[in-house]
Amino acid sequence: TTTTTAAAAQEQQQQHQNQAAAGCGGVDDKNVVREEDAVLRELRMEIREFLQRLLNDRRFRVFAEPVDPNLAPDYYTIVQNPVDLTMLAHANDNGKYVVLVQLMQHVDLLVQNAVSYNPPHTPEGASILRRSHALLDIAHAWADSVPPDLVQHCNEIYQRRQC
Repeated sequence: TTTTTAAAAQEQQQQHQNQAAAGCGGVDDKNVVREEDAVLRELRMEIREFLQRLLNDRRFRVFAEPVDPNLAPDYYTIVQNPVDLTMLAHANDNGKYVVLVQLMQHVDLLVQNAVSYNPPHTPEGASILRRSHALLDIAHAWADSVPPDLVQHCNEIYQRRQC
């Protein structure tokens, strides 16, 4: 059993070295985890503030809540992955956005859904499409303004935690 224990310890040490070489590692240090959680909390707060601005903006009210199937009976047939700003806010509050790109993918999906469903040749459809593209432009401008060191640090944490 001593040989088995020594072999297991050596295998575990090799696994940690491989993870470290790959830029990831099972961080067991509680202080490091606490520091990483603080960084992720900072990103969550940035995202929360941004989403709250969008939710308070009259132009984007149409994207604030799920589409009412009574108002658009075919919406959920056409749109397979519906998202809305409130859903994004809940996902953020629940820690689903560890990296900024995860949020931006959902914003892109929201706009893709608007494009898929709304006909550009109707006044209402054209209005919703203009608002969706405005929302996308604002979201990308905001994402570009998030401190790069925060984005990079969150990306590194995400990579480590994926291993």
